[in-house]
Amino acid sequence: MRHSFKKRAIVAAMLLFLSSSIILAEMSDKLHGHWAKNMLKESTVIEYFPKLAENAFEKLAPAKAVSMSETISALNLLYTKYEKELLPEVPPKSESFPRKEILALLAPALKSTSGQLPESLQPLLFQDCDSLNDNETQMLKLLNERKIINGSTKYHFSPKQNMTQAEVILLLQRVELYLKNELSNKKMPSASEIAFQTIKQSTNYNDREGLVISETGDTILLTITKQFSTPGYSLAVRSLIPTEKGIKVELNISSPPADAILAQVITYQKVTIKMNKSDLPAATPILFLVEGIRSEIM
Repeated sequence: MRHSFKKRAIVAAMLLFLSSSIILAEMSDKLHGHWAKNMLKESTVIEYFPKLAENAFEKLAPAKAVSMSETISALNLLYTKYEKELLPEVPPKSESFPRKEILALLAPALKSTSGQLPESLQPLLFQDCDSLNDNETQMLKLLNERKIINGSTKYHFSPKQNMTQAEVILLLQRVELYLKNELSNKKMPSASEIAFQTIKQSTNYNDREGLVISETGDTILLTITKQFSTPGYSLAVRSLIPTEKGIKVELNISSPPADAILAQVITYQKVTIKMNKSDLPAATPILFLVEGIRSEIM
């Protein structure tokens, strides 16, 4: 009896293993010969496109056009997970939509907690974007800088080309990676740190390094400007730590991708944060200390 039970357990385990192998093989078969074969993750399809994952990925067709409603539903699952602003749902339709329309759908991923988008002055290399409006062009710059969106070629975005399942799935993966990195760079203030909120980030070509402090009622604004040799950098405040010498401002600086083609021109990254005056040390004057930038007394 015990021997029979063990035999049945082994058979069941083998069937489970074979079943899993079949599912993986069928997804691989669906992607056979497609440019994204080694780029798409099964976990992304299952989590954000559950209908495509049903019946061993029966409806997965990487080159097939995807609808706006399917894309919004998937993005909203992602935005809910990372506490981002949700997109308004649209009635389910089978119609495809062009690449240019994905730009606005990705805006919530880049918005700060204050609802603002970062700025970008970096020129686009794409030569087929005349049909884009100013907002779409700005979004494309931001998404391209962050390696979320690439062109169909180095110099072509193909704004009128329809989005496919593979492209949208890959976009979801890149957006999630970006949001994970953004989340890992945020650190909850400890009891010894000063709470603050980032309210604006921007890029300028004509500025100078330094700190600017302003006071409005019970709120203190601190603006930090830092110089860089090329565009593509980003600047954020990681923490404010009271020390005997003053308030130490720790920064997060992200470099552009190693393979990015950037103009050799000096740029200035600027970030503005606000804090409550009541959270600052009682002693006056207060000195803000930023490594590599002159200190500023409030």
